[in-house]
Amino acid sequence: MAVESWNSFRHKQMEARLTEDDKDYFDSLIEDRVASGEKIMPQLRNIKDSEYLKKVWGWERLLPYDGSVAWSHCINYLENYYYNCNAHEQVPGAAAATGAAELCFATEADLICESLRHGADLTDYLVDQSCEIRMCALSLMYCSPDHSVAAATAMVGITKETQTMHEWMIKRKRPLDGFNMPEELMYGHVIRYSTLDLMRSILEKSFFAPVGDGDATASAEAAKTTRNWELPERRGRGTPK
Repeated sequence: MAVESWNSFRHKQMEARLTEDDKDYFDSLIEDRVASGEKIMPQLRNIKDSEYLKKVWGWERLLPYDGSVAWSHCINYLENYYYNCNAHEQVPGAAAATGAAELCFATEADLICESLRHGADLTDYLVDQSCEIRMCALSLMYCSPDHSVAAATAMVGITKETQTMHEWMIKRKRPLDGFNMPEELMYGHVIRYSTLDLMRSILEKSFFAPVGDGDATASAEAAKTTRNWELPERRGRGTPK
């Protein structure tokens, strides 16, 4: 299905579920955004309407996931994001999860190296977090086909925020403190840790999918590997003692 027709079909589906309260909420956000000239992060419960999201938040960044909406709504949002942010051009087709995982894996490695280059400890929060993101990305390469687009979307979204943090460190020549993030990176920080939770959820959903083919079996093994992996004790910079 062409992107335009797919978006039109999805919008009609979501519009039917949007309540008057939701519309009033988004209308007020749009007015605030017009007045301030800034994007406003809407509540996750309002991911059901792509046109409102486009006006208020846009498709450049993922909305943080907190598990407060039905999984089906979350998947619809991720699929919508996949096409609207042009992720389908970066990581197209059946290989979406694999391509996104490779990109995510490499970008997190860049963040780790840049952090260490500027004096971060191996057990710093962001280094730990990047290691876990890499483990999840590696596992999601083998997720079940019906979760491939959602997995790719999550990894593309988290990669965008990682690239921004990496560029920030290069420019300022110092590491980031995961517990004292600069204001301009706070949205990205929230998106990163919430999207990591989303990646875990996708992995779990894929892990518990009916095992009937090689992809499902590989996904199950990958999920076990990620779940059993433990972070080292956190003692580094920016980590509570």
